[in-house]
Amino acid sequence: MIIDVILNRMIKNFCYILSFLIIFVNDLSASSKDIKIIAKIDNQIITNIDLNNRYKTTIYLSNIKVKSKLQKAIILDKILEQLIDEKLQSLDIKKNDITIDPKKLEEKINQIIINNGFDLKKLSRDMKRKNISYDEYRDQIKIKILFNILIKQNLYPKIKVTNSAINEILEINNIKNNITSLKIAEIYISPSNNSWKIAQTLFSELKTGANFTKLSREFSDLYDYISGEEIGWIKEGELHPKLYQAISNLNKNQISNPVELNGGYYIFKILNKKEIPNTNIDNLEQIENSIFKRELAISIRSYMSNLRKNSNIIIF
Repeated sequence: MIIDVILNRMIKNFCYILSFLIIFVNDLSASSKDIKIIAKIDNQIITNIDLNNRYKTTIYLSNIKVKSKLQKAIILDKILEQLIDEKLQSLDIKKNDITIDPKKLEEKINQIIINNGFDLKKLSRDMKRKNISYDEYRDQIKIKILFNILIKQNLYPKIKVTNSAINEILEINNIKNNITSLKIAEIYISPSNNSWKIAQTLFSELKTGANFTKLSREFSDLYDYISGEEIGWIKEGELHPKLYQAISNLNKNQISNPVELNGGYYIFKILNKKEIPNTNIDNLEQIENSIFKRELAISIRSYMSNLRKNSNIIIF
């Protein structure tokens, strides 16, 4: 009798486990059908799940109000470009064996999040509540930190500020008694099939009151994620003539229309504006720093372009 009871229980348990496994396998099969590879970068893949997760993170952090399917499609296209660049950067970080002490890395990630105006615990809690991965967001910052180290090692030593570049700025400004100095921030959209659409989408958001810093942080391809700094103070000659012409007549807090240069688009915000005496033009350190930043931006764009050319990128 006892044996019959035990056997019956074993049979029931077995049936329960079997039914659970059938349900589990069916769920797994169904969910696997929902996962699609949308891009392959060498031996790395990007799935629709990766794209949707980053989309949720970007919309949350930028506070963009998506009003149409077209707008969402344009933003998704830009995010896919960013994900591809991150895969390229991640592979390059590994190739160049870029490492940092884990404790220092955690501190840097935390500091960047704080500098962006977030409370660590509150952000983690809010993202979890909205079903957004806080860990993936931290991984995103981690790649930017390590790639910044790589850039400093590989590009900084190659950038030379020439006397001719300094003299060009001095000659432009020395003919004036007073010089207009502009403190600016920028959003840069690198060349692509949809760069104009992306620039227009962001410009439309800015015209309706979107936060410039948040959009720059999430969408600009030249945003200094590490320091979180704007470009800073510039004078005529320290910016490409076409770009300077587009902003020279703007007032404080005004935003420029998207400006095309070499296939990419710039959107500027005037943070401050002042007239300074010509006697201040002999601040060579400031001029050299401005030229260095300009050449660094060009070098980073060229570096990323070479990474793309030398990698096998397939978009499905």
